[in-house]
Amino acid sequence: MKLKTRLIPMRSGGKVLRLKVFRDIRSQKWMFLAVTVVLMLGIMLFLSFYLSYLYLSDTYQTFYTKTNFEDLSIEVMRVDDVALAKIRKIDGVLEVERRIAIDGEAIINGKRIPVKIISIPESQPKINRLYISEGEYSSFLVLEKFAEYYGLNVGNTMELEFGGNRINPRIGGLVYSPEYIMIVEEGSIVTSPGSYGVVFVKEDLLKRLGYDYNEVKIRVVSEDTRDEVLNRALSTLKGYGVVYYYISDNQPSKKLLEEDLKGFRSLAILFPSFFMIIAVFATYILLTRMIREQIGNIAVLRAMGLRRSEIVLHYLTYPVIIGFTATPLGVILGFMSASILTSSYIDFLNLPYYVSLPHYDIFGYSIVVGVLTPIISGFFVARNASQISIVQALRGYTEELYRYGFGDKLVEVAERLVKLNLLIKLSIRNVFRNRRRMIFSSFSIIASLILIMNSMVFVDSMDYVMDLEFNKILSYDIKVSLEDYNGKEKLKEIKKIKGVIEAHPVVEETILIEKGKTKAVMLVATDYNDLYNIYNERGEKLLPPKGIILPSLIAKNLSIVEGEKIKIYTDFGEREVEVVGIEKLPLMPVSYMSLEFYDGFNEIVVRVKEGSLEEVKSKVERIDGVRKVYTVQKAKEDMMELMGFFYAFIFFSLFFGASLGFSAIFNTTNISVIERRREFATLRMIGYTNREIAMSIFIENTVISIISIVVGLPIAYASAYGYYQSFQTELYYFPMVVYPRTYLISIIMIFAIVYLALIPAVKYISGMDISRVTKEVVG
Repeated sequence: MKLKTRLIPMRSGGKVLRLKVFRDIRSQKWMFLAVTVVLMLGIMLFLSFYLSYLYLSDTYQTFYTKTNFEDLSIEVMRVDDVALAKIRKIDGVLEVERRIAIDGEAIINGKRIPVKIISIPESQPKINRLYISEGEYSSFLVLEKFAEYYGLNVGNTMELEFGGNRINPRIGGLVYSPEYIMIVEEGSIVTSPGSYGVVFVKEDLLKRLGYDYNEVKIRVVSEDTRDEVLNRALSTLKGYGVVYYYISDNQPSKKLLEEDLKGFRSLAILFPSFFMIIAVFATYILLTRMIREQIGNIAVLRAMGLRRSEIVLHYLTYPVIIGFTATPLGVILGFMSASILTSSYIDFLNLPYYVSLPHYDIFGYSIVVGVLTPIISGFFVARNASQISIVQALRGYTEELYRYGFGDKLVEVAERLVKLNLLIKLSIRNVFRNRRRMIFSSFSIIASLILIMNSMVFVDSMDYVMDLEFNKILSYDIKVSLEDYNGKEKLKEIKKIKGVIEAHPVVEETILIEKGKTKAVMLVATDYNDLYNIYNERGEKLLPPKGIILPSLIAKNLSIVEGEKIKIYTDFGEREVEVVGIEKLPLMPVSYMSLEFYDGFNEIVVRVKEGSLEEVKSKVERIDGVRKVYTVQKAKEDMMELMGFFYAFIFFSLFFGASLGFSAIFNTTNISVIERRREFATLRMIGYTNREIAMSIFIENTVISIISIVVGLPIAYASAYGYYQSFQTELYYFPMVVYPRTYLISIIMIFAIVYLALIPAVKYISGMDISRVTKEVVG
């Protein structure tokens, strides 16, 4: 666009500038739209992810508060009135309750499902109150998600077996519990809604059947007194056979949720921040090249008497419009996305609702950042435009060209191998003729590559862990969970079953490691067999140690080093063991010991003949003393079911990564084409066809893409590594793995995005008015 150089009265200058702004936006609407979309996506992603993180955090905290979630929990062999009265008198204790908790089985449609049976008093417990979603508080309650999975309703009966007893209670209500927002079953890789249940039975019934209280739940006045209260309570219960204890932060469900939130928070900050950086960059490119195109107009404006500050304000109008257009859209879409994302995530949890507090500060922050992001980047460009002298502006913009450089050398080397036509040589030279232009274009491609790689790495790592876990570590077909550690006779009986190839004993339990503070960690003790193997993240097989192998994250948090002796608390009491290895162990960070350290075992792993799985499973389930029979096949299916949300998120990330890449590459490509329209008009005048010019642009962008990919892959890998590490927790560990397919898919996607972004540029060249552009050159 070129302004006529007639004099305009000063009083009309402001109006002219306002008209010019809207004409410029209209003439380059697609490029303005691309920048606006990038900024909008950044705001939308930040709000959707960060609001989801806050909504989840608010939901957990609200539910814990309303249900009086426990501060301390102690499992003992038995606890009487005397001990309970002593704990109640400890300074800092707000409330204390005891209850009965036992393992049993529910028999539904002939299927046996392990359940935790928990006693409840006549009226709602004061600690860990139950949220009743259907029915009423009665003698038998069932977790809502478990009932939903098996199609159970209020009024239905459920058959329960435990300790040789069998009862058929009628379901009085469906409930949610703060202890089981996410169910974590000991010894299980993943717990799906249908693989493990929790039911609540009136304590009078369990007491009549001979069960003693074996759990103590405590709420304290203040978190500051929690550790002191715990120590005094443990001292009080010293003679009652303390089995296990934890503070609320280490409660399995709560800890898993908090670790999950940490990863969510990292995602909510890192991913959108990248979009905002691209938005700054895109705005800078757009305004820089616009000013270069309009350098003659700047001369006219300055000659009209406009001050430098007015020039600055004029060119700041563009990013202001972008900011005020993208921000409201991003905020609205972000809010809607946050609600959908949170609701979808809550569906995976045992929660009756989610809390969406206003969080005006986050909305305000999003609006401020959304508006200021393009303005800040645009300010420097606008200031530079205002400092251009009239004489310099009248001369026009001259590209900083490199007459002989890498492009020419590359052409010379290529021509030694194959004869290149003039168009190809010209295209290769053009790539390196303006290094600034090439850097701008490369940055957009590298940015897109980083986003695609960040998403794909999660898929590779998950596939690697799933293969390692289910094809190497767990080489058995069936795992049998026993009611106690007296499993020798049961092992002999299982080995005699037709279809069983081999069976080996295993110990699986949660132990406490003490060093200044205590940490709960899963322990597996095994003999040397090929059914339950130990592999580290590198896929190296480890032998059952003479001491203990610890997960690196647990060792790091407790400042434990290899060779050190530590105290552990097991089902067999306290013992001291040497740390013989610290390893990064995939999926669930489990500690390992040799079976020699135990006098018994509570698990049996079994390999069966092909086609005999269901028959053997059915026979094992009928053996007395068997608590549950797992199959590796079902565990894998449950894992894949729960990974549905994960893969949906990966698709979401890839979609936005590709969208960002397209917007950024589209912008840089089209601005470059418009900037070079005189050059293309000249080529048309000397006889080149539209197709040949399009081919030259295609070649240029192919060369830039190849260079960007070569430079960008190491950067994308480093970025993915840092991004990935922020998601590691004590509860789950996924080693970062990048398969060759990821590099191939990323490269294909980049070329697809680049070539799609070329289509509008090619159409622009085809529809270009040569005579008009020629007049601009002459003028």
